[in-house]
Amino acid sequence: MPDVKLLACDLRKSLDRILLDAVSDKDDLERLLNRVLKTTVDWLEEDGTLPVDVAALLGVERDERFVLASVGMPEGAKQVSRTIVERTLKEGRLLIAHDLRGDADLGEIESLVQFGARSFVSAPLEGRSGPVGVLYLESRSASLSGDQAERIVEELRVTLTPYLDTIQTHRRSLWRASLASQGPARHGLAGRSDAVRRVLERIAIYGPLDLTVLILGESGTGKELAARALHRERGIGRFLPVEVTSIPPSMLESELFGHKKGAFTGATHDRNGLFISAGEGTLLLDEIGDLSFDLQAKLLRVIQERTVKPVGSDAAMPISARLVLATNRELGADVLTGRFRADLFERIRALEVHLPPLRERIDDLADIVDELLEQAAARLGLSGPCALTEGGMEILTTHDWPGNIRELKGFLERISANTRQRVIRTDQLREELREWRAARPGGGGLPLLPRGGGLNQELERFERELIREALRDAGGVQTVAARSLGIPESTLRRKMSLLGLRRNGEPARA
Repeated sequence: MPDVKLLACDLRKSLDRILLDAVSDKDDLERLLNRVLKTTVDWLEEDGTLPVDVAALLGVERDERFVLASVGMPEGAKQVSRTIVERTLKEGRLLIAHDLRGDADLGEIESLVQFGARSFVSAPLEGRSGPVGVLYLESRSASLSGDQAERIVEELRVTLTPYLDTIQTHRRSLWRASLASQGPARHGLAGRSDAVRRVLERIAIYGPLDLTVLILGESGTGKELAARALHRERGIGRFLPVEVTSIPPSMLESELFGHKKGAFTGATHDRNGLFISAGEGTLLLDEIGDLSFDLQAKLLRVIQERTVKPVGSDAAMPISARLVLATNRELGADVLTGRFRADLFERIRALEVHLPPLRERIDDLADIVDELLEQAAARLGLSGPCALTEGGMEILTTHDWPGNIRELKGFLERISANTRQRVIRTDQLREELREWRAARPGGGGLPLLPRGGGLNQELERFERELIREALRDAGGVQTVAARSLGIPESTLRRKMSLLGLRRNGEPARA
């Protein structure tokens, strides 16, 4: 007799791939459901225990009953689903007709007999918030009966329920994603650029789904902010963020998976790990690119099996937490160098949220600055946020912000604390930014400029920016600017002519 649970595990692997591909590609939902059902029927045929001729997923939404997907079901027979769905859901258990010809009760469903049905089984699929549908299997040649048949159907019910639940959630989240760029639920992700709109769409689509999401982005781009947004979209349990590099490597496995009493020196009692502690909420594992190879393998097992094994235990414990992973590393490159496991990378890359660096979001800078100044005022207890002039905003665009939004946030908090005016003066902003650059590792007080071109182009670009800044600080007085640069005024004028700069440091008109 085949092991039903082992067979169902193989089925789940196939369904996982279908679901992840489809959600990632925004696949047509009806086609997705038919793929799920066809894979299930193929699995039944391979097992050979149930001689199924017709299979269907019968949906439930807003008190409507309808056929979501079917294999082998005649068009006219779909009307039968209403009676079957209502009775199955009302009784809340498997509904089995061993032989319709001898069943005085179910045999009265004339249309079933009319279309050649001899036996059927109907199983309720209960999601988190109630019934999400019914699995219907029908045979025209044999009786779907026996303990083994019931075990298979029960295992199918348990296996398929989360898929149908996720798919119906996905249907709603697609609609919500269409509204994301229109303003609601922006989750603190300020800006109006296409880059931000794409991030908000992904959050709206992936947020409600109980699937692992990978967030990619440079340090300081707001990966934890995006993870919190995904958590709010799902709306279950608490949010538990963990930066894996902040935990000593020797303790990380125990912190993540828990341990049993006596598993190691100091383990004086059983302890749940973070996966269990997160409950039904969201667990964010940040900087997963820095996990050891051994822990990467164990993380892959957790994602696939939805269980954890505490250190010192042979028993697996089920988990309910939704997992969000984040990293600032290029995992694809790490796979090629052998630093990151290829099988884990392929498993987690299906649902990705890419956070662009600040240098690629210059059009969003004004919106970001306004929001960060409001946050700074609240943290500092100010009566209201400071404001920048148009010239001040232009000064901010000259900095490359390698620390992204985190760096900009720190700078704006500093200048908000240092100013006494409602509007930040341009000269104060320029001076604060010069000191900020100087304090940066390797800054030396000199501006870091975007790279591109050869050495001569880089030196010319650097020299132009340095002279422009000196002229702006000097109010266009070349004698003062030359003195601050430590060069003769004649040299300054010659360089200004070569670089095409006017007295105020702006480019000369063509």
